[in-house]
Order: sequence, then structure tokens, then C-alpha cells
Amino acid sequence: MIWFPERRWNSRMRQMLCGLESAVFARVLALTGILGATAAVADSNWPRFRGPNGGGQSAVGAKLPIQWTEASSTWSAQLPGQGNSSPVIWGTRVFVTSAVDRGEQRVLMCFDINSGKQLWRRDVVSVTHKRHKMNSYATSSPAVDADGVYVLWGQPKMILVIAYTHTGEESWRKDIGSYESGHGYGVSPIVADGKLVIGNDQEGGNSIVALDTKSGRELWKAPRKALRATYSTPCVRPRDDGGNDLIVADWQQGVSAIDLATGKERWSSVVFDIDDKQRVIGSPIIWNDLVIATCGFVTGMKRLVALRPEGSGQQGLHKVFQLDKAVPHVPTPLAHDGRLYLWSDSGMVTCVKLPEGKVLYDRERTSSRGKIFSSPIAVGDRIVNFSANGDVVVLQAGDEFKVLLEAKLPEGTASTPAVAAGRFIVRTKSKLLAW
Repeated sequence: MIWFPERRWNSRMRQMLCGLESAVFARVLALTGILGATAAVADSNWPRFRGPNGGGQSAVGAKLPIQWTEASSTWSAQLPGQGNSSPVIWGTRVFVTSAVDRGEQRVLMCFDINSGKQLWRRDVVSVTHKRHKMNSYATSSPAVDADGVYVLWGQPKMILVIAYTHTGEESWRKDIGSYESGHGYGVSPIVADGKLVIGNDQEGGNSIVALDTKSGRELWKAPRKALRATYSTPCVRPRDDGGNDLIVADWQQGVSAIDLATGKERWSSVVFDIDDKQRVIGSPIIWNDLVIATCGFVTGMKRLVALRPEGSGQQGLHKVFQLDKAVPHVPTPLAHDGRLYLWSDSGMVTCVKLPEGKVLYDRERTSSRGKIFSSPIAVGDRIVNFSANGDVVVLQAGDEFKVLLEAKLPEGTASTPAVAAGRFIVRTKSKLLAW
């Protein structure tokens, strides 16, 4: 999941690196200074939706549970109300959100990762509002760094951003404006280079906003032309010049790179011009020098593109491959060990060879019969995902489709798990389970 400039490495070094797990890339490259402030910290932290830079890669040595029952878990914690948000982890603390009383009360909780003890809880008064029946009032996953945990509470008249310390003291709060979408709120923030970055593509005023993590002060606001609400979470792509680009995706503007320091757009590619019923829900990801993103509509066409940005601007942007079949709508693709795994909303899995885009296997059916809202993650050489019915499917990573385990959680989930500090943590409809 980590990109590095081709010309900085000789062929022998590239061959050696390509044989390593993604989490090992991050540690090696971070030690050489290439990733700077955005270096992955997967060994102990899972700081945002789908882990370091949204790659869905567990730390080296992490293991999957053998049994998926509550009795087999290390601990379980009852959550108030419901939510679709994913847990995040920093050190020995797990943070997760929920909502009760039809969204009129929004909750952020902190748990000890080893015992499951609730360390603190912070409640915010909100309002009930229209949302998609599969959405929740607590769909946004928090973001966390060494200094704090950051949560978004969206409603039609206000998007409230609150920063807390790891011990639960409120550091600051800020209203970044109204939100217009009949599907309800569900955007997750990220922290990068001391900035809390929030995607704000909606059916009202559209923008990407960067706030100072220390104070909540607005550092920049990048206008957007999006016509539909976008639910994807951005990722970060390091550049040759030492800067960082924020990679964002939406239906109208396609895939764009925004300078993380200034908020200025560096390049954009209109690649999702399929029809007029498009929405980006799955998040963009990085694999080596490729930017991969999806767009589509649940009952319409869907598209995946893999772009290779070269040079400093629009002229150096190349489409490496495109897929218009087997593309997921909600789940984010997983790039792992030279392969791209596409886990569809109905439980079929397609595997594509990277970087050329050759299909290795196509729409193989798993036993899952529930809708898939979770995104797959890699744990060693295993690929795992969950359904809204609680189905668990574990695949062997590789060129051939091979199911290693099929099981069932005590109840369903629409959340993507978190893996860090030796724990595998899943948020179900009403509980937090740790193995």
C-alpha cells in the first residue's frame, strides 16, 4: 500500500521490497524517512477507517481468531444504541461511536484494549433526521493520533467536529456547516501532517476541509463540484518532492490530488463518466505508484480505475487499467501482495493481478447471503470480510480462489474491523468484540 518513486531504487532493491508484506514496507520506508509524518504505525495503532492510510493491512504477526463466538472472545462490551462506524485504536485504547434515541444522543466511547473496560464516555445532544434505511446516526468512524481523538456528528443544520484528549477531555469543537443528503451523514475524517481532513462532498455546498488538530482552526478549504453526497475516506500519496497529496474521489470530478499543505488541486481525472446515477462510497487506495478508486450505483453501472500519476501535473496522468464488471459499490477494494481483491456487495469476490489489471479469478461466490457493507482487510496471508447478517468469510491470499473458513458472528455488522496491538476487534450491531 506504500508508494515509492521508481528511480530512487535500483532493481535489486525493488525486487526485495516487492516480496515483503505491506506493513513491512511501511516500517522499512518510514525508517528511511520517505513517508515522514504519514508513516504507517500498524504495529500498535489503527488510526482511521481501515487502518493506516486506509490500506486494510494488519501488522506483521497479527492473527485471525479460530472461533468467532462471543464465548471465544477475549472480551466483549455492550454498546448503547447502534452504529455502523468502525473502531479505531491508539496504543492500549479503542475508540468507537454509537447513537441512541433515534440519533438524538450521539456517543463516543473509549475502552481498554486488553480488558474491555470502558474508560470513559462522552455524549452529545443531536437531532433525528432523514437517512437511508441501511445508514445509521453513527456511521462516521473516528480518527486518532498521538494527541487526540476526533469525531464527526452530522445532521442537516450542522456538521459538528469535536476533538478530545485520549483521557476524554474536550479540546475544541467546530461547526463546519450544514449537510444536505437524503441518505444521511457517514463521512469519516483522517489525520495527516497535523491536519484533520474532512471530505464534504454533498448535495449542498461541496468542499474538502483541513483543520488544525491542535486548535480546530481552518487551515484551508478546497471547493468541489460534486453533485451527489460522497461517503469515501481520502488517503495520502507521498510525492517525489517530499510533499504529500490528498487523494479524493467523487462521481463528477473523478479522482483528484489535492496538495495537503495548501489545499490546491494538483491534478484531476474525470474517469467516472458512465451515467447520471453515480456515487462514490468505497474509498480510494494506494498501491505502489497506482491510485485505485471506484464509483457506481447500487442498481447501475460501476467502475474501477487504476491511475499512475507521473511528473507534476495533468499531462503525466495515465490510466493503467479500468474495470466495469465485478466492481463493489460499498466495500473498498483491498490491494495486498501484488493482487487487488474486489469483494462485492452481494458476497462475490474477484481477484486482479497488479499492476497490469489481469483478472485472476472472477466473481467467485462465497457462502455469505447477507449484504456486504464491511470492507475486506488482510491479516498475514488471509483475507477476511463480514456481512450484515454476521457471516464471516476467510480466504487464502493468492492467485486462486480458496475459502479457508466460513463462520458466523453472534450478530451482524456493517463495520470494518480494527487490528492492532495483538487484538482483532469487531463492532457488531450492539457489541464490541475482541480476540
